[in-house]
Amino acid sequence: MSLASSCEEHHVADSAYASPRPISLLVSEPVDAEEDEHELDFLLQSKDEWDFDLHKLDDLTGGRPLALLAASILSDRGLLDQLNIDRDALTAFLAAAEDAYSPDESAVSFHNSLHAADVLHGVHCLLNTPALTGYFTPLEIFAALIAAAVHDVDHPGRSNNFLIKIADPLASQYNGVSVLENHHITTAFRLLEQPGCNFIAGLDMQMQEQFRQLVTRIILSTDMSKHNACRSAFASIVEQMQRIRGDKLTGDGKPCRRSSILAHPLEDPDSRASVLCYIVHCVDIGASTKPWQTLKPWVSRIFTEFFNEGDAEVEMHLQVGELNSRKVDIAQAQKGFITFVVAPLWQLWSLFVTPEQCRVQLENLRFNMEAWSGLSGSSPSSQFVEEYRLPRPHVNSFKREASLSAVVGLYPHGRQPRKVTRQQSM
Repeated sequence: MSLASSCEEHHVADSAYASPRPISLLVSEPVDAEEDEHELDFLLQSKDEWDFDLHKLDDLTGGRPLALLAASILSDRGLLDQLNIDRDALTAFLAAAEDAYSPDESAVSFHNSLHAADVLHGVHCLLNTPALTGYFTPLEIFAALIAAAVHDVDHPGRSNNFLIKIADPLASQYNGVSVLENHHITTAFRLLEQPGCNFIAGLDMQMQEQFRQLVTRIILSTDMSKHNACRSAFASIVEQMQRIRGDKLTGDGKPCRRSSILAHPLEDPDSRASVLCYIVHCVDIGASTKPWQTLKPWVSRIFTEFFNEGDAEVEMHLQVGELNSRKVDIAQAQKGFITFVVAPLWQLWSLFVTPEQCRVQLENLRFNMEAWSGLSGSSPSSQFVEEYRLPRPHVNSFKREASLSAVVGLYPHGRQPRKVTRQQSM
């Protein structure tokens, strides 16, 4: 099967969601359902914290963290009522989207539903930053969170460069431009079109179009080839903010006077979209802003994908990518990535929201940079990958049906979802 047709493998049959899939079917059955239900409830109470234990959520949900976390975040934010979102269709869509992420950890160790849940969580946290309060519309917040959830859907575990080099059908389909990002967008909207999955049907046509355009723009901004453009657009917004705050220095080194006539950049819809793109991009490549013990398994996962791609390049007699060689010094590579890519992004973000509101991320960056410095050249990369590998639970391995209380308020007022049997795709 070609990569181009892989999204169809995840499509449900026409009648698969004729009735909505309940949120209780999004996770598998625990040994002790009541005890596990309380543990899930307790864990989700900390989802506003940057160090939220996503790996614990992955364990508790039997390898299905995305749909559960997304439903909980969207419900808690009140967006479903504000936007008249069809809860049943949203549940079906989230389940289908999680299904469309590859469960094969040997092939796709990083770009899976756990990474999608991680990005969703990070975007949720940054949107809670006090400096942003009151500027984004409910539709913009909703679109950013959905985009985060599906930004890597149906990822094959290979890079754009690799797909272009081997002339993969996906590369041809999108003319070698943002190949994977366009595929993720197409896959997400095809899932939305499945029977019972169109959760935005209650929006007017103009809002539906705004939603689609913003989701598309955000996902395209996760293409690393657009990194400089994304940062440049945001830097212009930061400069506007500095003028407004009066903390931009004049030529003689004195602060310029605060201007009362300059409009706040977040009053402009296009600037707000640029900020949302920047937020998702920062989080997407921002594992280094997490605590050291959380970071190490993520690095192991991404380099497992890199090395798998490098092995394929060797087998196909292609030039091996710089980070794909099993001889690469992972610690040195991470130091360079933090220094030249990640740190500048987050330093710019700190100027936008104030350093205090970005303190945790900046402190983690500094600590992790020092930790990588201590590890550089100390052990083979293959040893690091194996030592810090954190295997995910097999999907549905616990065969658990979790309580509806695991999703805070998704079905308020005691309304119970209808149970369905999901048909298998042919």
